[in-house]
Amino acid sequence: MNDTEDLTAATPAADVPPAADTASAPAPASDTAQQDDERAGLPSASGMARLVGCPGSWLAEQRCPRSESSEYAVHGTMLHEYMEKGAPTNGLDAEDEAAVLWCRETESKLIFDYLGIETTDAPQGLQIVREKRLWSKYTDADVRFSGKGDVIYIWGDTAFYIDYKFGRNRMAEADENWQLGAMSVLIAQNYLVKRVYCALLHPFISRDYPRVVCYEEDNLAGAAQEIAGAIIAARHGWAHLSPDIERCRYCRALATCPAAMREALTVQAVNRWDILSPEVKRKMFDASQLAKAMCKQIDNAIKSDLKAGREIPGLMLKPGARMTAVSNMNAAFNALHDAYGITEDEFIGCCSVQLGKLDTLCIEKQQAQDAEITAESAKTNARLLIAEFCEEKRKDESVTEQP
Repeated sequence: MNDTEDLTAATPAADVPPAADTASAPAPASDTAQQDDERAGLPSASGMARLVGCPGSWLAEQRCPRSESSEYAVHGTMLHEYMEKGAPTNGLDAEDEAAVLWCRETESKLIFDYLGIETTDAPQGLQIVREKRLWSKYTDADVRFSGKGDVIYIWGDTAFYIDYKFGRNRMAEADENWQLGAMSVLIAQNYLVKRVYCALLHPFISRDYPRVVCYEEDNLAGAAQEIAGAIIAARHGWAHLSPDIERCRYCRALATCPAAMREALTVQAVNRWDILSPEVKRKMFDASQLAKAMCKQIDNAIKSDLKAGREIPGLMLKPGARMTAVSNMNAAFNALHDAYGITEDEFIGCCSVQLGKLDTLCIEKQQAQDAEITAESAKTNARLLIAEFCEEKRKDESVTEQP
């Protein structure tokens, strides 16, 4: 999707979460999952790229249980809360604090550059909406969907939507991002604006000035029509499956997807790597990434079954390895010193410093002396101070997508 697509105006409908269409959508994995799903079992903006690119995945996901939140998802949710509530960042480590502060600074700059508004002195009439779920305004219940926006600024007939991404996987740029397109449609339908600017802030990938895309009235109408068509296709059993590592990465149905399995196994069988063309090598790389993602999901699903007491022939849960960490360094040193005469230098020689925690401590100490110093500057000062006592090691090279 881009900002020049030709798109039809949607007709407003009731502003209530619609009931799921039981004729075309399968029952969810459990009643609890349905009750806990604020999307009411219907498509959402966050999954629009997968729904459009692989329409069959939507029905397939409805038959799968919801997975537990990963530590990365919990981390992202925590940083989103800092952005939503504007909470002081001194409780974060240096890296997270720098990411949140950059997002706040960039958000203010974008709103000034495109709306001419200082966020610290918001004029009367400016609406700022954070973390609110919006529902589409179609008369046809079969094409309803929703989306929760990170932050939306509404000023007259113009809106600016900003989405924060605190993950470390590269996302589609703003002008190719279906989530931003779908959110723009929802914003236009709910706030009756004629223009929606969108930007994606991804601080762990890039801190350059973000790319901004603008949806005008014609673009918004075209996007609304295209999304409606994609949802209709996705809600019917004839919707096709189209595996791709970016679409499949977070799909709950990956472990049982026949199309993804075929794609992961479709590699050229040869016994000499050097005779393969670069294009075939790239295809084999993509297939290997898809296979890795599929295997990881299968492993997690099997582990969940075994934890729940569902037997799988020949498999059992192996207890996790026990790991012991010293929680009170001073007390441990004193006990060992008294018992065995271990000296302070000998004890410290057996310890390793967690630089993240040390950064946080040094930042706190410097900010107590100088409230104006930034976390990034304080971290740099501390690292320079101990540079001669540190040894830098680099991990092995890894393959990644070109920017």
